[in-house]
Amino acid sequence: DNSFSREQLNNMLSLAEIGIPQLIEIQKNA
Repeated sequence: DNSFSREQLNNMLSLAEIGIPQLIEIQKNA
């Protein structure tokens, strides 16, 4: 049984799409 609902997974994917590029930029500038 999945502990995550499809809605929760979609929310996490949306956050990742925004957050991961920001993390990459931060690491470039470090």
